[in-house]
Amino acid sequence: MKTKLVISAVLTMLMLSGCSKGTELIDDIQNTTETSAAENADETEYTFGGKTETAVTESETEHAETETPEAKSPAASISWKTFDYGSLNSDEDAGWRPGGNYFIKDSIFCADYGIFPDKGDDFLPSYQLRLYDITENKLLETIDIPEGFGPCEVISEISGGIFCKYVTYRSVYDENSGSFNEDYSVITVRSDLSYDIVGGYNDADSALEVCGHNILERDLDITDTDSGSVLVAGREAASDDDFSGTRQTYCFPVDGNRFVYRTLGYERLPGFGIYDFSAGQATDIPNTNDLIPLGVHGSRIYSVKTAWDGYGTELYTTDTETLETEFFMDCPITVEANDYVEYAIPESGDFIAMKYQPEDGGSPAVLYSIDPDTKGYVSENIPEDFKYYSLTRSGDAVLINSPGSETLLVAEINVKGEN
Repeated sequence: MKTKLVISAVLTMLMLSGCSKGTELIDDIQNTTETSAAENADETEYTFGGKTETAVTESETEHAETETPEAKSPAASISWKTFDYGSLNSDEDAGWRPGGNYFIKDSIFCADYGIFPDKGDDFLPSYQLRLYDITENKLLETIDIPEGFGPCEVISEISGGIFCKYVTYRSVYDENSGSFNEDYSVITVRSDLSYDIVGGYNDADSALEVCGHNILERDLDITDTDSGSVLVAGREAASDDDFSGTRQTYCFPVDGNRFVYRTLGYERLPGFGIYDFSAGQATDIPNTNDLIPLGVHGSRIYSVKTAWDGYGTELYTTDTETLETEFFMDCPITVEANDYVEYAIPESGDFIAMKYQPEDGGSPAVLYSIDPDTKGYVSENIPEDFKYYSLTRSGDAVLINSPGSETLLVAEINVKGEN
């Protein structure tokens, strides 16, 4: 079965000013990387796509670097396609350019556009939300954002047959207080692509549908939107000098009744856990303090070892029933200082996508697809024009952002060599 990896060419910066969902207690993790090497390791053989190769696995206490593969399995492959959504815009769109909000769901790509003519400080830019079908190669809908409002946030994982909600805002000067207040509007786009625009914004507008429930990241906690009860509680810091505070964030579902949450603290990663709706209980998973959860495949949560300043190359698995965490594999690269590594797992869990960008600008960036069952992998160089852009997880696809471009790069991955 083929799975498509979609790489988007739009701005990397999400414009989130005025839309904070809670107090930030941790600096943004930068996609730099670190790796560890071991002196001793065991060699085992694995079969991927009909070809047997040698992988290096962990010994009892240590594991070693592996080298980038010289050959790829012919039965498991990555092929590249592009979707030029800019070519679908009309001649009247001269001067419009992609903004900073986007996502893809199934084959529909959503992006905002803005026009910023040079007409003085009093001239406000205009914005639109546009939806494209990358399979049918057509523009599906253009939605004008209310005059004076600018982009804020796209919310895609919501309930009730809604495709997405697009939050916009503007700053309004209050003569009485002498300060600016934020005024919001929300564009709700339904699954049939009909939409409405409503003024105002509250927490419920950013609720996510998870396992048949509506949940919300509010302040430090994850709460049930309907009842208001706290599902996973964070901890408030007692003072500016107290760094024990934590904030809880939603990650992804485990199954129809459970989801993974992640705990964040000031310059630290306290770990992750599982919330069970049937038991009404949040369980912190032990020995995950330096791991970032990536996704679920079968009965295992996959995570990557990291530090406060970036991702590493060591992958781990956590059994969703026993909550035991084990080393899975060291990724097939040798990372030098200032090299760049990042990961994404689609909702299907069919593969682990890893992008490796060497610091050497003359070297190609490489996309790896790792089989979560066998540890086998296939790799391809990312086309030069997209080499510096970042992976992000969105629905059943993985996006790479590119500033100012109007092209999606689509990687079709034949994970297990199936037709």
